[in-house]
Amino acid sequence: MKTPVLILIFIILFIFTAGCSDFTKSPTSSITPTPTQPAPPKYSIGDLVKSSSEDNVGKIIIDYNLAKRTYTVRTIILDEYGRVYYIKNQGESSVPFATIETSYQIKAGNIDNPYGISEISYTKPKFAVGSIHKEEENKNNGIIILSFDYFTDEYTYAYAYYEGGGKWDYDTSAKHTGSRVAIEDQYNK
Repeated sequence: MKTPVLILIFIILFIFTAGCSDFTKSPTSSITPTPTQPAPPKYSIGDLVKSSSEDNVGKIIIDYNLAKRTYTVRTIILDEYGRVYYIKNQGESSVPFATIETSYQIKAGNIDNPYGISEISYTKPKFAVGSIHKEEENKNNGIIILSFDYFTDEYTYAYAYYEGGGKWDYDTSAKHTGSRVAIEDQYNK
């Protein structure tokens, strides 16, 4: 009987020394949480972003802060030839990732050096593209705004005629241009 007991003791001793069993620690398990990295920003430094493909005003990403989850941005104007300009007197601002990524979903390009962009003066137009404005004297005549050129400060428009029932008739192929100040003075909003 000594031999089987001795063999059993050797087997148990062998299991402890081989590391197959760990009776020295309590059976409670503790999971160590691993910190998760925050999602990277959608845009990178130098990205030009717009809210729609028709817009020629947008933002440029100058920098970002992962800890605060904010972009440093500045308002820009893109001309019809793809040139980019800062709007004078509108400096940098810090905006949350979520705000920029939801409001400016179109990436219009990227600039290697966001600090080498020229500034232009800018006056925001009162009339939006696609809006119709009536004449002061004859409320049945007006114009539809087709575009606005920020560099020349001019609207491109077509004449519009009221047909009744809330409907206007206009020919967008018959384009005219006029200074922002003159158009805004002549027509009601």
